[in-house]
Amino acid sequence: MLQKVAAILSENMGVDRNSITMETDLIRDLSINSIDIVNLVIDMEHEFDVEIPDRQIGKFIVVGDIVAYLNKAVKKDAPV
Repeated sequence: MLQKVAAILSENMGVDRNSITMETDLIRDLSINSIDIVNLVIDMEHEFDVEIPDRQIGKFIVVGDIVAYLNKAVKKDAPV
């Protein structure tokens, strides 16, 4: 999951995918602004076929927060 999230972040933010870790801070390390986060969320929703509620977006501080959310969301939506 981290590799997929890192690829999306790398593509959108123009950073080296290999420099993105679970501890990478979205604002401090990647300089993400509100427009960037909207674009990232849209890309992640399309890539993982999930809907990310607006209230959840504010909880994304580090990349690990996104990965953890997506792991739960994708698992929850998986067919049994």
